[in-house]
Amino acid sequence: MLELLPEFLLGFGNYFKTNLFIAFCTLIVGLLGGAILGFMHSRNGSILSKLASPVISLLRAFPVFVLMFVLWNFIPRSQNTSINYFISDPDMILILALSAFSVSSLSDIVSDALHFKYMGDSERVWLVIPNIFRTFVTLVLSTSIGAAIGVKEAVTYSLVFSDGLADRSDKLLLILIASILFALFFGISRMILDYMTFRFKAA
Repeated sequence: MLELLPEFLLGFGNYFKTNLFIAFCTLIVGLLGGAILGFMHSRNGSILSKLASPVISLLRAFPVFVLMFVLWNFIPRSQNTSINYFISDPDMILILALSAFSVSSLSDIVSDALHFKYMGDSERVWLVIPNIFRTFVTLVLSTSIGAAIGVKEAVTYSLVFSDGLADRSDKLLLILIASILFALFFGISRMILDYMTFRFKAA
C-alpha cells in the first residue's frame, strides 16, 4: 500500500479538481438565482416577497440526493460531443441538483445582506463574503454524492482505486486516507473562514 500512496495522492489531487469545478459552477448558479430570490424576499410585504418565499422553501426542503436521481432518470443525455468535452452529463446533473441548495442558501445570504444595508449596518453587510465562502466549502464536500451517478471526482477515484487492491485492510486504509484528505480540506477552509470573518468584523 505504501508504494502505491504517491500514485493515489497524485490521482486524488487531479480528481479533486472536479470537486472544486463542480462546486464553483454550482456557486455561480446559486449567486445568480440567489441574488434574484434574495432581492425579491427582502421586499417585505410585497408581492415579490410572497412569490419568492415558497420557491426558497421548496428548494431548501428538497433533498439534494433525491433530486440528483430524479434528474438522472428524467433528463435526456446530451449527444453533443463538443459539450461533453467540457462538461459531462453526470457533472451537469450534479450541478443542477446541488443548485437547489446553493440558490436557497445564497438567497438567504443576499436577503440578510440587503436587510443590513437598509438598516445602515455596513459592517454586517460585508459578512456576505465569508458566508459565500462557507457555502462554497459546503458545496465542495457535497460533490462527493456524485459518485453515485459516476461523476469522476475524488471519491469515485478513491473507490475505483481501492477496488484494485487485493488486501481488505489496504482498502480500508485507503478510504481512511481519502477521508483524512477531505477533513484536511475542511480544516484549512475553516481556518480561512474564521480569518475572513475576523477581518470583516474588525473592518
